Amino acid sequence: MHRRSSSHSQRSTTFRFTLLALLCLAIGQSILLAQDSTGAERQHSNIRSVDRYALHEIVFAYSNAPGSSTDGLPANTELLSIINSRACDFSITSRMLRKLTYEAMANNDVPDDIVTVLQEFYTRSSLTELRYFDKTVAGLDVYRLRDYFSQIGFHDVRIHYDFHVSLSRRHNVLSFHITPGKRYSLDTVVIIGIDSLNNELAQRLRSIALDAKPTEFNEPQLRVVLQNLLSTLHDNSYAFARVPLIRDTTAPAPDQTPSKTTRDTAQPSKQDVTYVEQMPTVAIDTSNKRDSLTIFVEPLKPYIFGSTLFIDSTRGYPFTVENLKRHQLAFSPGDPYSLSALRRSEAAIYSLGPYERVAIDTTVSGDSILTRVFCLYKRVWDAGANIFVNNTFPDNFTNIGIDALLLDRNLFHDAQSLSLSGRTTLRDLPSVLNHWIYPSLGKPNYDYELETTVQYGQPDVTVLFKHRIDVSLTFNAYDHYIVDPFSVSGGNIHVAAFTRSSDNTKRYQVEAVIEAEKPKNFTTAYESAFQEFLDKHPTTDTASLRSDLNERLDPYKKLDTYTDQGTKSIFQSITSISMTASYSYDNRNDIFFPSRGSQANMLIEVTPVPQLTNFIRVIGNYYAYGTLGERLTDAFKIRAGHILWLGFGAADSNGTPTNSYTVPSDRGFFAGGASSIRSFASRQLGNPASNDPNLPSNVGDLANYVGWATVIELSAELRYTFPYIPELGDFVSDKVRNLGLTFFTDIGNAFNRLTPSAYGKAQFKDILNPVNYAWAIGTGIRYTTPAGPIRIDLGYDLYDPMQSNPRYNWPLHRKFIESLAVQLSLGHAF
Repeated sequence: MHRRSSSHSQRSTTFRFTLLALLCLAIGQSILLAQDSTGAERQHSNIRSVDRYALHEIVFAYSNAPGSSTDGLPANTELLSIINSRACDFSITSRMLRKLTYEAMANNDVPDDIVTVLQEFYTRSSLTELRYFDKTVAGLDVYRLRDYFSQIGFHDVRIHYDFHVSLSRRHNVLSFHITPGKRYSLDTVVIIGIDSLNNELAQRLRSIALDAKPTEFNEPQLRVVLQNLLSTLHDNSYAFARVPLIRDTTAPAPDQTPSKTTRDTAQPSKQDVTYVEQMPTVAIDTSNKRDSLTIFVEPLKPYIFGSTLFIDSTRGYPFTVENLKRHQLAFSPGDPYSLSALRRSEAAIYSLGPYERVAIDTTVSGDSILTRVFCLYKRVWDAGANIFVNNTFPDNFTNIGIDALLLDRNLFHDAQSLSLSGRTTLRDLPSVLNHWIYPSLGKPNYDYELETTVQYGQPDVTVLFKHRIDVSLTFNAYDHYIVDPFSVSGGNIHVAAFTRSSDNTKRYQVEAVIEAEKPKNFTTAYESAFQEFLDKHPTTDTASLRSDLNERLDPYKKLDTYTDQGTKSIFQSITSISMTASYSYDNRNDIFFPSRGSQANMLIEVTPVPQLTNFIRVIGNYYAYGTLGERLTDAFKIRAGHILWLGFGAADSNGTPTNSYTVPSDRGFFAGGASSIRSFASRQLGNPASNDPNLPSNVGDLANYVGWATVIELSAELRYTFPYIPELGDFVSDKVRNLGLTFFTDIGNAFNRLTPSAYGKAQFKDILNPVNYAWAIGTGIRYTTPAGPIRIDLGYDLYDPMQSNPRYNWPLHRKFIESLAVQLSLGHAF
């Protein structure tokens, strides 16, 4: 019994070891087969070849055969979107494990157990990331590529593929070899089906086809030509213009088998026949390498607009009168039908404000198309308060404050809007934060503001050049704290008339502004600034210092004198009457995170009735955005402005031209800061040659509010957004993909300080001279929030024109830390 039991135990043990060995062998073999190269041999070992090969790279190789065209060839990314073959897309974790596994397999000193563990980890990591070569798929890809090249004019293209397996199977490449041949030109475009149209419309359609016709044959572009032809017909009374329908000869023939329900032979019903659109046909001239295109259209019957019925769903909210909505219609009864007129009408009614949704439906009645306008109303009043962070223009300050609003969008059932708002603002937040971090820097450059605004808007006052004109009236009262104890109280009235384009990308505005200001405690602040500088520089000549202060604080001194040292009431102190005309354009794809499109605005302001102010001001901005890759965006900015200060007279005893007029502090231009030249602090950049002569280096915070007459800035940014990385986990990955990096360069400066002794010193040649500009480079980090990105930028002075010694213009002779500036802000710089 004992021997039998022992023998049985030994057989059981042997069986277990054998089973375990077979199991390990099976697992190891499956691991090797499942991976691209972990099935490769370890050094000095032989392993049976596998049937499947991982595909690591796809290459498109063009052959430079004689006569082949090189222009117009598609990019590799475009070709990859056409084929179905896919290369392995390893994550960061898989790439690291892959490299580590290969190195372990190639090193005989690494224990087999460790190699096996690495192989298992790599297999699990890359299980869903491996892609394999498939002959059938690659063969079909050749046909897809041939078809695509033929669509863009390469009718004689020759394509074949080969698949190269590396010896170690670590880098297997699928190559598509393409000989494009000569690209065919598009010689003729013929439109069939427009003979029944009037000559003017027919010629217009031919012009559209001729103007949009590409030089080389390109089927995708020709589809756009066809769509433009149909859109033109839809906008010229042919509401149901279409491509003709023909019988689909590729569909199975209808069943001709006799049926019990028929007496003789079964006739195919209309439902048994399949129709398709008759697409443009191409005649290919292989001898001369030219194509001729024939486009088929079917205008059908022309229609005119009939009556319009308005249907309101107020949901208990105040209604708007029908006459107002009818004025927004871009068509009238009897007008030729136009689809774009319907779309413009929808947008115009919706822009009135009281509606959640607007839709226009159509029905046919004889030769007329009747329209029904559905308006779904929303709540018209709103109230709330919030904390805000913004950037102000032109001082480039980043501000924080509290804003409260009470709004009604349909006050008298005519879509009038009335808003009451109030805000308190802490201006120049970075200056405050810098003071908290570095108290030794001295008093921060900031001020508090209080502001109350009442605005009334009346839409659809009149129509000018087929554009609806809206009018707004705004009254604004404020108390701006400048520097202790100086402040300015004031108010202004804005009367504006404006209109928008039908797609809301353009806005035109004309505005009249009346302003009145009253200073408080200017003399006290002046004496405080005088004493502050004198305490730091006791040997300074007091007469010279007062002269310099008078120059630098000229706008405030004139305001104080104009109001008789602040004794006049605000209503007696009208300081400015101005007229402003502006134009803006915006087709960005996103307001906070633009990656495509552009934005531009231009403004001109004049003072037709000189009061305390007398000037002409022009400012323009242009921003452009483009996409360089899935996560890479390039952005460009151009900003230029100039103030023509009027009213200069004969020079005084010091040789300084006299001028009793001034330019308001909020009209002057500034350079430097988070949205300007980012290697300089806010408002600290300017051209020394066109500043006041012999000015003291510090005359208090009042000096920071006197701007410059000319500014020019150019900026370029490269913005990168991090991808979502699943290996980091959902929580961390969500945070990582909100991060972004920015690399930027800024060029610019401000010229001609707005004081009588400095204005006009910089001539046109000085403004064009590049040595007078600051050049900054830098990088930054962004974090996306619902209100826009929070950003920290580090700017470096590549060239500093403000150095008194030209030797220090370049950073080679400056301390590195002195050339750096850190900027904190909300929102992109532009």
